[in-house]
Amino acid sequence: MRPDERPARSWRALLLPDVPALWVPIVEARGPGGFPYRELPLDDVDVVLWWAMDGRRTLREVADEADLSWRAFTKRVQPWIEAQAVLVGSRSWRRRDPRLERLIAPERPANARPSGQWVDGATQLAEFHGGIDDADSRFDRAETTLAHVFQDPHPALAGSRWGERLAAWLGPAQDVLQIGAGTGSASSCLDDRSLTRLDLSPALLAAQAARAPRSTGVLGSATDMPFPDASFDAVVCNEVIADLTASPSAGDWLVTPEPGQRLFNTGTFEALAEIARVLRPGGRAWVSEFGDIDELPTETTQLDHPEVSIHFGQCAQVARSLGLLAEVQRVPEALGLDLSARWLWRGSWMALRARWPDLPARAWTSETVPLPERVENLLDVTLREEGPGPLPGRFHALLLTRSVT
Repeated sequence: MRPDERPARSWRALLLPDVPALWVPIVEARGPGGFPYRELPLDDVDVVLWWAMDGRRTLREVADEADLSWRAFTKRVQPWIEAQAVLVGSRSWRRRDPRLERLIAPERPANARPSGQWVDGATQLAEFHGGIDDADSRFDRAETTLAHVFQDPHPALAGSRWGERLAAWLGPAQDVLQIGAGTGSASSCLDDRSLTRLDLSPALLAAQAARAPRSTGVLGSATDMPFPDASFDAVVCNEVIADLTASPSAGDWLVTPEPGQRLFNTGTFEALAEIARVLRPGGRAWVSEFGDIDELPTETTQLDHPEVSIHFGQCAQVARSLGLLAEVQRVPEALGLDLSARWLWRGSWMALRARWPDLPARAWTSETVPLPERVENLLDVTLREEGPGPLPGRFHALLLTRSVT
């Protein structure tokens, strides 16, 4: 630490002015879910120093403004630098300098997986998802979806809810099947229709029924639906298919493999066959998930089970081979999600969740997030960056129509 270096506050550190303390990540203890955090106690002088470190003034200038000797100043500031709460450089810092958002830390480890989730190179997760027993906790903490974080009205949806946008996309369809309805937040926006919910988890079915009491819940699988042919005008399968089986071979499905492809979304192919079967002529289906038109299916390793991204180009090939009209569109464009709207930056959100684990996962901003005490140094970003939920631009929708003829 040299007197002519310029200090800047890391966006990874939060100020708790009522304690007072800095809330900082413990970088050496990084786990699959992120970093644990700890408090660095402050006094009133420390708080003044913290705010003075604006990336423009030198360390010597900050010390002089506080009327501190260099020795006394460095004794106060050195723990912040060691904790990466403050970074120093030879030049002035930009507000969104990428270095202020990063940490020098161990690589994020993969999550431990119970045995049986991979069999002969393919994912096997029916038993796992059937055993989910806490709806809100599951989607707040482990499998946060876009539908979950946007379940309340939000400026990104012009004051609408995620489920309301899905309902608008479906149009006048009355007999609707919702596959894997999560907590039922979107179901509540479809409850004015004849809605059937299909899920592997009895606990999730119960949570959905509480939010959509006029709907019907059915225990079953997306790849083996217990419904007659041509049962529904519309099908919604929102952020489910990454949990379906991924296999090392495409089998007999009519897809064009990519060079180096090691996984195929075979469970999704099976679900598409079932959707084609239960759709009535002229019926529509919405099937969304993270992935891309030509992305090699890749496992997400930080969860407590394998999720595999979706190759939407291959899914469209399969859908067309099943006699469906298929279009792939980015979810923000399909639902009118404004990516210029703002939410909390992912680093700020993870810091808040480390302090308040029960804070619901919603598309909060620094102004709207409900906190029991004051927190400063929160960062809001556009929806083009990760926030309390997954990155919206990573999600695509397979928009399907059953031909009338």
